Amino acid sequence: MRSVVNRVIVTFLFVTLAGAAAFAKTNMCTVSFSSDVKVNGTLVKKGEYDVRFDEKTGELPVEKDGKVVAKTVARLEKRSRKAAGTEVQTILEGMDRRLVGIAFRGSDQNSNPCKRVRKEKEGGKRERYLTFDEESRLMEALTGDLDYLRPAVIVSVGTGLRKSELLRIEVDHVNFGNASKFHAVNGRDVEIPPNWLLVVKSKNRKPRIIPMNSMVRGALSGAIQDSSGSELVFSQARCGIDSETIRSGFASAFKKAEITCGQTKAGGITSHDLRHTFATRLRGERVHELDIMQLLGHSSVGVTAGYAHGTPTVIQSAVDKLAEPRGEVVEFARRVG
Repeated sequence: MRSVVNRVIVTFLFVTLAGAAAFAKTNMCTVSFSSDVKVNGTLVKKGEYDVRFDEKTGELPVEKDGKVVAKTVARLEKRSRKAAGTEVQTILEGMDRRLVGIAFRGSDQNSNPCKRVRKEKEGGKRERYLTFDEESRLMEALTGDLDYLRPAVIVSVGTGLRKSELLRIEVDHVNFGNASKFHAVNGRDVEIPPNWLLVVKSKNRKPRIIPMNSMVRGALSGAIQDSSGSELVFSQARCGIDSETIRSGFASAFKKAEITCGQTKAGGITSHDLRHTFATRLRGERVHELDIMQLLGHSSVGVTAGYAHGTPTVIQSAVDKLAEPRGEVVEFARRVG
């Protein structure tokens, strides 16, 4: 496993300019990171970068405007099909996303990181969510220097938003009014009912709307204050929140609350598990699975099943119902006359 930590799988490049096919010792392409990612321990902010792979030395620097911002070593690995376009592959480790593979367009080498990771047996999916006791301890920890995270945590637990969705909420996406309002998304108007918020871009590329409970409404109202229009609700400039401060702040808050943090640790929790918490609590309230699927923005109930877990309390209550005394039928004598 130690060999996995600081190495990135990179692919063989076939140059396809003007229909020609030629081999290059140094492969170069532009990649786009949709979120912050760690490259050999160095945090690289989301955005577009140039990467070069030297097949002779195995070095792979990541460059921005001609300046090297991170560097790692790599190796080639055979793949079963050619890449139609440049592919970036990452995995989540604790609170961080780590680069593990890059496939250059036209490559017939494999950059699939799954070949280097042991496959889990059935039932190996994460089933971590915040208990109510842990949530209380976490909220108590969000004071002082960590107070800036409180609104983001409340909104995450109360809406199940992904971190990327949370950071894209604009003031206009939240409806505090008494009448519906409309927002243009991909050429059509999406209705936002009163006391609902809009997720413009979801993982399945479809917008969705989510109702706000009183705690979410209060947290967003406080976060927005005098802002308006297309301003982001959560941003570094406005309230000190971005992908990196969420990562570092959550780690500090969990430590302060004495909650194990990190996906690779036994019982460890991550910021994404707040989404599991939302789904699990809805299941505990007997919300229909299709409604949970819609709220999470999933494309199938099967995916939702991996988020909405049965808590011990709910499962125990279900089993206890089998021991409840059955009613008896009492027959009354018919009255004569």
